[in-house]
Amino acid sequence: MDSYEIIIPKNAPEKDFLYDSILNLEECEAQDFSYLHHNKILIKINPDYHDKLLDIIADAITIFYKFRLLKNGLWNNKFSIFDNYAFLGALLSVDKESEINEVKKATKLLVSIAPHSLYEFRLNRLKKNWQSLLELSKTLVKDVVSTTELYEIISYFVSSSLSCPKVTITDTTPLKLWINDNLITPIPITDDNNINLLITAMREHPSHIIIKNQELLNDDLLNTFRALGQ
Repeated sequence: MDSYEIIIPKNAPEKDFLYDSILNLEECEAQDFSYLHHNKILIKINPDYHDKLLDIIADAITIFYKFRLLKNGLWNNKFSIFDNYAFLGALLSVDKESEINEVKKATKLLVSIAPHSLYEFRLNRLKKNWQSLLELSKTLVKDVVSTTELYEIISYFVSSSLSCPKVTITDTTPLKLWINDNLITPIPITDDNNINLLITAMREHPSHIIIKNQELLNDDLLNTFRALGQ
């Protein structure tokens, strides 16, 4: 087999994440054939990097697709923007590892992968599970009247995983996010870097969050992290 290929619609919200993640793989010999197509991005990749490609695709689906479904059904104007995103980030952490494995299994024998088609036609069980999580979350927050109660629910979801790493935010510009000893790039899921950092941290279901220099943090982001620690 000469190569694997991934097809991404040019208007897909996850386009930049997929494109940058794949093209930045070291020595993967990724080639961009997008110039041959009007409305899609086509990338071919060395088959030796198949596993890394699947990691990226699984992240894209379990982040962007799950996020859209939950946000559309759960956004609550009773709470601040950062409170809402903290809740959504916590929900992204639920069953993260098993969901990633499920996406990878769905790509079995595929040499050409279009994440949107993969989601629509091969991941029905995953979509049902997300719908169940959405309904459960709606029930839990229905009668919530204070941010204290909301953060109790957020803490419940974050602590439901056996893997609870240490998250560190370093005092650099831009801020850097470390999961244990691994440097993580915040997921570009919104246009706000502070919200992206928050969602990325929450998805890792952290045991605790260390902030090296609180003065460098946006006030809303800092207050959100403080609420999580109470």
